[in-house]
Amino acid sequence: MTAFKRHIIRVKSRNVHLRVGGEGPPVILLHESPRSSAAVTPLAAHLVSRATVLAPDTPGNGLSDPLPLSRPDIADYADALADLMTALNVPRAPIYGAHTGALIAMEMTLRRPDLVSCAVLEGYPVFDPAFQQEALRSYLPSFAPEWSGAHMAALWSRVRDQFIFFPWYAAGEAGRLAWPPAPLETHDAVLSDLLASGDNYRAPYAAAFRYDAVAGVGRLVALQAQGGPQVTFLTRADDMLYPYLSQLRALAPDGDIRSLSADRPVWGKTISDILCGARDAPMTAMLSQAEDRFFAGGDLLVRRLGREDGPVKLMLHGHPGSGAGLGQHAADAGREGMVLVPDLPGSGDSSALPLGPDMARRLADRLRAALPDIEMDQTAWFTAGPIAEALHAKEPARFAAPQVHDALPRDPDALATLARQWPLNLPTDWQGSHVMGAWHRARDGMLQHPWYDRSVAARRVLSGEPDLAAIHAQCAAILSERDTNAALIPALIKGA
Repeated sequence: MTAFKRHIIRVKSRNVHLRVGGEGPPVILLHESPRSSAAVTPLAAHLVSRATVLAPDTPGNGLSDPLPLSRPDIADYADALADLMTALNVPRAPIYGAHTGALIAMEMTLRRPDLVSCAVLEGYPVFDPAFQQEALRSYLPSFAPEWSGAHMAALWSRVRDQFIFFPWYAAGEAGRLAWPPAPLETHDAVLSDLLASGDNYRAPYAAAFRYDAVAGVGRLVALQAQGGPQVTFLTRADDMLYPYLSQLRALAPDGDIRSLSADRPVWGKTISDILCGARDAPMTAMLSQAEDRFFAGGDLLVRRLGREDGPVKLMLHGHPGSGAGLGQHAADAGREGMVLVPDLPGSGDSSALPLGPDMARRLADRLRAALPDIEMDQTAWFTAGPIAEALHAKEPARFAAPQVHDALPRDPDALATLARQWPLNLPTDWQGSHVMGAWHRARDGMLQHPWYDRSVAARRVLSGEPDLAAIHAQCAAILSERDTNAALIPALIKGA
């Protein structure tokens, strides 16, 4: 599998997340809605031997902040891309976009042809006005967390229907797709991206449904008559937007419009040949002007919150979990000073370390290398306790003795019980039982400790209403870390 380094940089007061891989002149890949840059990694794999791939999360998707606008349009997303290229010191590059990304790439070409060497637009939608209005009403439901978990059931159903019908909400034979649904791992990837974006997923989608794609083609024809960048439209036969190719041919009879089979190697080679045939000279200063705010070494996410002028506190989440689940704790501590909240290796958005002996020490060593060389207090939860203790043991002047919540028991029999019962087996299935299982596992963890102990003695004391955002973050972590934590959690518990 191709390795991509991940970065979060500051662009005009917004955090922008992107994946970077390969060597050579840059190529920019823009994903479809409601995905993240993870969606374009299969195409990126065809390019990394020939180019430096830059794959940002569209604002509001993945880990990128939304645009600070109540109703952003595709033009605003194109302008945001231009700002990102400036921040990355990329003066000009080929751009690929799929679906929503194709519209952004189109508008980028029209607004800033000086920045675009060429463009490949895959699945460029030419929606009629009636469908655009219908989609704005029906395509973009809110997925605000609910205590019952009904939003999780709705999410899974929506993801499944997206691979059965177009539009996804038109469950009938007329809208049924002619090919079988994507594999379950693809369903899980889409679900993960929706969970990461939350309700922010709606803004770029809505901008796509409002965009006048027909007028965009007309503007492009005029631009190319004046010597503008070459633009290629293409769509695979197994793409739900494939029928729009015929309309594109009518709108631009002299355009470069290609129909591709469903063969993925042919698809990847075709696109990479176009993009790599129009590159400018490689840059030597890319990323040099951009501060990487949260990722250390390209694979460890460390959030920095709160004030810069106060004492520093390190907060370490338990397993399963991520730093996102400590949102309220971090916000409270941030009133006093700086708070560092990593996703521990193998959790959230941080890459895993290979399993081996003394995992707590090895995880601590990765944190030591990534965190700033300053004194900090420590607060840890559950399985992060041994990690925090290992940090203190190695550098007591740098890492204070930790305050540990839900500390692991010292009794060997109790540890053995925890190691056996704490991990939850949630294999993906078509019925979505893993999705609801993760939600109720996250709820149980808020209500009692250990989560599987239903006794009165195990009840947690609740302060106020349930923190649905924290439960939602924990649910997302449980789903994303199922394979990793099945072995990591017992290793940390048994090594305590």
